[in-house]
Amino acid sequence: MKNKYLVILVLSLGLFWGSQAKAAESPIASTKVTEALVDAFSFQTDGTIEVSVDKLTVDNIVIDGDSITNASNDITIGNITISALTNSDGIVFGSLGTAGIGIDLSGSGLGGGDLEYLGLTVLFEGNADPEIGSWGSDGVSNGSTTITDVGGAAHGLSLAAGDLVHIKDSSTSADKGFYRIVSDDGTSVVVDRALSGSDTDLDVTFYKDVIGFFATDGTNGQRIMNYSHQDKPLQIGGDTLAATAHSLGSEDVLIGDMLEVNGSLFADGSIELPIARHIGFKPNNFPRLLSTNAGAQSDTMTMLLGVDNVFIFGNALSSRQWDTGSQTNPTVFIFSGTDPDTANDEWWSITHDQTDALMEWGSGLLSIMGTGTANLGIGVASSSGTETNTIAIGNGIPPAGVANQSYLYARDISASSELFGMDEGGNEAQLTGNTNEYPSDMVVSADYPYVNPRKQIYAGVKTYISEHKALELLQDFFRTQGILQANEFIIKHVQFAPEHNWESNQEKQRLRREQKIQDAQDRIAQLDVEIAAKISKIDIEIDLSKKLELNNERNALQDTRASIVIPSSYAKKNPVSQWLISKGVKLQ
Repeated sequence: MKNKYLVILVLSLGLFWGSQAKAAESPIASTKVTEALVDAFSFQTDGTIEVSVDKLTVDNIVIDGDSITNASNDITIGNITISALTNSDGIVFGSLGTAGIGIDLSGSGLGGGDLEYLGLTVLFEGNADPEIGSWGSDGVSNGSTTITDVGGAAHGLSLAAGDLVHIKDSSTSADKGFYRIVSDDGTSVVVDRALSGSDTDLDVTFYKDVIGFFATDGTNGQRIMNYSHQDKPLQIGGDTLAATAHSLGSEDVLIGDMLEVNGSLFADGSIELPIARHIGFKPNNFPRLLSTNAGAQSDTMTMLLGVDNVFIFGNALSSRQWDTGSQTNPTVFIFSGTDPDTANDEWWSITHDQTDALMEWGSGLLSIMGTGTANLGIGVASSSGTETNTIAIGNGIPPAGVANQSYLYARDISASSELFGMDEGGNEAQLTGNTNEYPSDMVVSADYPYVNPRKQIYAGVKTYISEHKALELLQDFFRTQGILQANEFIIKHVQFAPEHNWESNQEKQRLRREQKIQDAQDRIAQLDVEIAAKISKIDIEIDLSKKLELNNERNALQDTRASIVIPSSYAKKNPVSQWLISKGVKLQ
């Protein structure tokens, strides 16, 4: 306050002596000056002096009301400290006319791109004091991502993951810059990237809840970075701050509402969609990919079509017409690399006509090719593991004869799967093995009781043929008639080393079944963990809409868990045919 009164006193004396000089020139001027001084100064009872001057001109600087100007509108002002009155604004700009820059710091001599050098701190709502604390030229680095205070002592600062670390100075100049706190235990501060030097003179300042704007490094572009004391992402857009549903951190970005991209969108990582959200490829959102997690459709991606066809072809042919016509049901077409203007029949398609699943192709052979132990299974869950390029058919229900069709199928005979064929007329023939199901009056070979049945499903007649016994009798008859010599045969058994071991084959099937059991149990355990995690999120979520979404996701996971069937253990089987057992083929 003394300095304030001193200024007023000096100003008063200056005006007084100035008035005396004017009085020497003119008594009238002296009188007016005296009146002006009386009007300008008001001495208050509390000892203060109020100065009221409509306009003051000092060395070409004019103070007139609320404005300070000079003839060239170019005023130099030294350091200024501005303290706003209670509930008042600090600096308010009126109209700047045609000015292109509000504050021009280009001639300040300060470094660009560095808020510390710039000397400018922008404070945001709720963040009146962003600086947490500092280490004055005694921070320690060891060539890793960890920095500590002098001597490795507890630093005593309230730091958190997501805060800004500004290393202002260091013996290793390359380590100067801005870092993000990854973790802090009260002593060791882990930052987002390793420092290269091992120094003991780091000048470090820590900030919270600020946004940094960083210039190019000469190779990459500019950067905007969020440093959140809550380790939450930078939100762009949205009417209010939104909670992240995916554990995003301070280094990440959250879009508060819709995002429009007019050019290409590149993703170097995964694109994850929440449940019941989709990626649309046209303004009307068709076709689109939809993530679902309901019931049996848990953790699936669904393609929704607004048109009949899905085309898969090379990019070079994208402008061609493929002449497929309109389809009644959604159909996937896959084309060759041939220009359809040259040949438009090199395609195959997959669809379902609401009755049957259909696979069609325009020309050529449908070839199912594989490598290694590739096989084709129909109604089977696994193979023996030793076969290659085979077709395995699981047991099914015998068909009825249908015009212009014949069948191959498998069904059990005496608990042994056998292969059968049936023609259009309903004539069924067993194509493999033998059967133990035959009338008791059948004459069969003692060692090799091959009995093959034939059945006519329309006539209701079943015929059994003891092939082996019939050939043995025929061979004996031919020898008695001299048609065959003793060293000539029409049926002969030649023993060789077995190509497969029954016990080993059964063990392989048991192990494969055990693996399927383990896979099912592992999947259930994984779902239990995911369900528990959802329940934990539900318990702490306060947003009702998000809580409902989490509930739906949990229910979907529970539905998936309930749909998993754990297979029963595999029981090894002895050979069904007694003649195999008589030859020593059995479980060990």
